[in-house]
Amino acid sequence: MVYDIVLNFKNIAYDFYEWNSDDEILNIKEILAYKVRTKTLIDFCEHEINVNDNFLDMINDKTEAFYNGTVKKIKYACILYDDDIAFAFLFNKNGKIIGKSKLLFEESDEIVDNNKDNKLITIDYIVVEKGKVSKYKTRNELNILQKLYDYLDKLYSEKKYDELRYIYFEFFDKKIKNNEFDYEKFKEQIAMLNYFELKKLSNYIRVFGI
Repeated sequence: MVYDIVLNFKNIAYDFYEWNSDDEILNIKEILAYKVRTKTLIDFCEHEINVNDNFLDMINDKTEAFYNGTVKKIKYACILYDDDIAFAFLFNKNGKIIGKSKLLFEESDEIVDNNKDNKLITIDYIVVEKGKVSKYKTRNELNILQKLYDYLDKLYSEKKYDELRYIYFEFFDKKIKNNEFDYEKFKEQIAMLNYFELKKLSNYIRVFGI
């Protein structure tokens, strides 16, 4: 069991220095922590995951948080860690991850150091969908990238392929023939752009004002 930490559950686990003032920061009184294989931790951090009922039963009502001077239980939450880092996860009743949180550096290090001799546990889970964005981007970059994806997905669903090819040509300076346009590869290339390139592209197509 881990005591007295702060968490910020989001769809993506942001570093604490990217937490916003209007985020719902949780003051956790106690929460279970399990050591897992690094691959498991990576899967949980990067992809859409579902765990089985047995694991949900293990963590059911074992997390408590302070709310306005009272203590309330969080139904399904836990910390998973390997030999290097710890993350917290929030699940719904169906076993789907609905929130992920990094910890403060010192709190993560303390969990890893104090529990390094614990036995690994095996969690039965399935990867429902692989993640589509890089974990190495900042929160601001991810927000811009998601807005770009929303706009481009709209064009693609409306079959506005000429406009997509035009955007590609203007930004990447490369023409694509009609039968060679690979939309998913186009999105992968956009995901590799840095902050300034993402801003340039978003301003170029004038989808939103940032």
